[in-house]
Amino acid sequence: MKQEICRLRSRLWRRENKSDRASQSGRFLSNMNIISSQLSQYLPSETVDFICSQVIISQKSKHGKRWSMRDKTLALSVFYHSRKAYKLLGKLFILPSKRSLQRYLQKINIQPGFHENVLHALKLKVASMGERDKQCAVVFDEMSIKSGLFYNSEKDKIDGLEDFGEVGQSKYIANHAIAFVVRGLAAKWKQPVGYFLSSGPVSSSILRCLVKSCIEKVNETVLNVKVIICDQGSNNRSFLNNLEKVSVSEPYFTVTGKKVFVMYDPPHLLKTSGTI
Repeated sequence: MKQEICRLRSRLWRRENKSDRASQSGRFLSNMNIISSQLSQYLPSETVDFICSQVIISQKSKHGKRWSMRDKTLALSVFYHSRKAYKLLGKLFILPSKRSLQRYLQKINIQPGFHENVLHALKLKVASMGERDKQCAVVFDEMSIKSGLFYNSEKDKIDGLEDFGEVGQSKYIANHAIAFVVRGLAAKWKQPVGYFLSSGPVSSSILRCLVKSCIEKVNETVLNVKVIICDQGSNNRSFLNNLEKVSVSEPYFTVTGKKVFVMYDPPHLLKTSGTI
């Protein structure tokens, strides 16, 4: 009987605490709505949202903080602009930890290849542009990356192998990456559309397939690719000079019947002219 009384008292105490917390939470949210409406008269909506988010998060315990999508996106923007700035702001505001941002990024499915979701979003974005602003360039560049194999528990696969998206994968460990970016010629905008992983520099034959595929996919978004821009890497020159027969007299090749001009990026041209 004594144990039963203690058990019932404990249950009653928990219910009373729960009721008190619910009441306090209701008053807190009501106050936050009042504060938010007053701040919105003087500050931009993004600033008001950030302030309200900081106040709400400050009421949570160390392990009870839950970040909204907007909070994580803002934190990522600051983090990639400057890690030192993010560390400093972390002393002034309550921001997600580096590990929280990494877990957030792991949920974003961005695999090697040209991303149809990005191209679809780009199509919607440029639909309202004038013809002049739709003229664009495809820029691609290759870089060395740290090689290594990693087990992706989210997708139950091994990451770090050579991967050319639709072209296929191989058993070789990737140590190079090539990225493709579309940017406006007359208007100031740019958008990455895909990347690929390779073991060593991409061969000229595969590069030819990737470049042409990129141009075709971008043209399908009602943009008009006028030029490709790259550096003077040996694989780029082999692709353009030997496979596409680009020359000084004919500095272009055709894709689906349209001329696409070729241009080496000026910084590399200046670099090579200094060694002549």
